[in-house]
Amino acid sequence: MNIYLIYDSVSLGGAQLLLANAAVYLNANGKEIGFIGQRDSFVCNYLDSKNVPYHFVDDKNDLSSAISSEDIILAPLSELKKIADMKFEKNPRVILWDMHPYNIIEMHAFSFFYKKRIFVKFFRLLEYTHYYSVKNIVENLISKKSLYFMCKKNSKFNSDFYSLGEASQYLPIFSGVSQSFQNDYLDRPKNLDEVINLLWVSRLDSDKVEMLNVFIGDLEKASNLLSADVILHVVGVGDSIQKIDRSKKFQLVLKGRMFGDELQSFVSSDIDIAVGVGTSILDLALLGLPAIVMPGFDSLYCYKNVSNKYMLIQNLKEFDVSVEEYHLETAVSLEMILSEIQDDYLKCASASFEHVLNLHTPEILGSRLLVAISLARSRVSDLAEAGRNTFVQNMFLNLKSIFKRIVSYAK
Repeated sequence: MNIYLIYDSVSLGGAQLLLANAAVYLNANGKEIGFIGQRDSFVCNYLDSKNVPYHFVDDKNDLSSAISSEDIILAPLSELKKIADMKFEKNPRVILWDMHPYNIIEMHAFSFFYKKRIFVKFFRLLEYTHYYSVKNIVENLISKKSLYFMCKKNSKFNSDFYSLGEASQYLPIFSGVSQSFQNDYLDRPKNLDEVINLLWVSRLDSDKVEMLNVFIGDLEKASNLLSADVILHVVGVGDSIQKIDRSKKFQLVLKGRMFGDELQSFVSSDIDIAVGVGTSILDLALLGLPAIVMPGFDSLYCYKNVSNKYMLIQNLKEFDVSVEEYHLETAVSLEMILSEIQDDYLKCASASFEHVLNLHTPEILGSRLLVAISLARSRVSDLAEAGRNTFVQNMFLNLKSIFKRIVSYAK
């Protein structure tokens, strides 16, 4: 049995890194790995850099001879439609990983309104045939143990939208930093009285830059109450880099693309505190940094004009990796968290480290992935309905595509 990954993105992001790290783990545990897609994808480049052997299958070629019925496809849930449209003659098994709450609703024509929670029932009625088609696929995947959610937020959003009941098959995301990583950084004394170096790591696309700008605004306010100078280092690349706000209250340093050993070395020598969401904040916590999490892009609307929207990662539960709408009562201000870290740096850093070490490392979660792969019973043919749209639905989807292009051009 080969485990074939599908995710053709060429950029560096949390989902890309998670899938690549999963492949490294599976290979280290004796599994045969493959990749279906294009050679210039991030996953392929990452596996090549780690000297991880894998079978490559170009998705533009005939898949009938390359993939057998004994093989299994492992992919983000966002790839469901793509997999459904592929011609797998041997009908392999499939396991899908919901890495973002909106992975599946993007298949719908009115996803914009669903994400904004605007007239949801009305727009679902307009595409009710497609809605129930996707709902049936999701329910079938869950019943055959072939769909897993990375956290409570993803499970809850999809359960509510598709009326799934309790859809809590969790396969949490894990860091690429090994549990065996010898972290002596935690033992180093820290003096944050003069300078505080913070680090943000993410793709710099429009969604992530909007989050970053919210943090920059809050950091400006917090810096007024700090006696130390503040430097915010931003690691990442993307087409919205020019939209990052600049502050007169603190220094902002753009570091470009950086990961792996280079990032670890930079953290060890230059950084005091990490801030962000998702896979990157897990990695940084395991490198010995106090890890501050904030709302993801999809939850920012709940925290508009609210200062209490930050938490240390050790205060999150049920595998969450960002502040969600149900944390409104427990989130605190950035000033309060920075003050807590200044008061007892090693306690905060150690708690962040231990939280991620115990919940989000390959050694802890890898066995869950292996079990999930062994239990998955869905096959590619179970996704076929995703590729069958009515004339009206195709018209709606075409209008959505035109609208997105207009918005993209306007930006």
